[in-house]
Formats: sequence, structure tokens, C-alpha cells
Amino acid sequence: LNVIVRPSNGQVFNAGGDIITFDLPSRAFMNPASLVLRGVMTTTVAAADDINKVLGAAPGAAWIQRVETQIAGQTVESINAYGQLYNLLVNTELMTGTGVVNGDVVPGAENVSSYLLPQAAGAKTSPFAIPLGCLLSNCTNYVPLGMMGGVRISITTDQLANFTTQVAAGVGFTLGSLELAF
Repeated sequence: LNVIVRPSNGQVFNAGGDIITFDLPSRAFMNPASLVLRGVMTTTVAAADDINKVLGAAPGAAWIQRVETQIAGQTVESINAYGQLYNLLVNTELMTGTGVVNGDVVPGAENVSSYLLPQAAGAKTSPFAIPLGCLLSNCTNYVPLGMMGGVRISITTDQLANFTTQVAAGVGFTLGSLELAF
């Protein structure tokens, strides 16, 4: 049985400190190995030939500043600089010659550390799915959410300048269709 949880505080989020809140259902058991964050990044540039890149080998996690886990209203875990940590862990597992393949980027060592944003005026959407590493996903057995008094995972977005090269003014970044699945 798959459980999909959508944010309880909105549908579209921006870079720069937006907090995305997932209230996990209290009627389910969670398989810790299956906790996945999915969504769609939408990036925009103001003019043709603007060069901008999402930094890191895991662009799906680069925008995350903090991940907090709360149980029964108490914060039990808070991971700051989450996107940087996630990319550090991914980079240590990548071999030379591995890169992001999305139709715009050719695999190679030069692409391990960044993801190219659109270089023509307008918007580009990029779906992503990443395993969400947190206290719950590191458990060894099923997590009895119904016996925990309410579980909330909050994700804070980072400042745009912290996860992009932001060469040009007028660069936009939004997140939509977010869901936490397990």
C-alpha cells in the first residue's frame, strides 16, 4: 500500500525561506526505506542566453535548507544545510563520467556538480524524486505513525543564491506538485 502525503500549507513554494509542511497520517505504518520526496521544479530566466545552473549532483535536493522532524509537537531532529549535505553524500558516491541526463546535459565529469537551467527566455519544468534522509527513514523497522502522537516533516527552502550560480537577474524558481510518498 502506497501512502502519498501532500503539503498541508500550500501547493506552490518559492526559494528563500518558504516552509513546506507534511503532516503524516496517523493511520499508517511507514516503511522507512521507501520515504521519497517528489515534485516539479520550475525555473525561469529573463533573457535568451542567460546562463544559470543548479549547483550539486542532486538538483532535487539542492534547494533544501533545512529538514525538521517533529513528533507530538516536539522537534526531534533538525538538519541544517541539508542540500549541501545531500550533494556531498551523492558526490562521494558518483564516479568520474557520471552526470545528469535530462536531454540538455550530456554525461561527463564536468556535469557531476551542476544541472543546467534553461538558456532561452521562459520557464522549464524538471521533475525530481529523491530519497528523503531523516530520522524516520533511518529506522530499521516499520514506523507506527498511529502510536506517535502526530508526525510532521517540515522542509525549508534555501536562498536562490545558495544553490544556483544566478548569473542573470530575473531568475525564478518555484516548486510544485510536491508529495511525500512511502
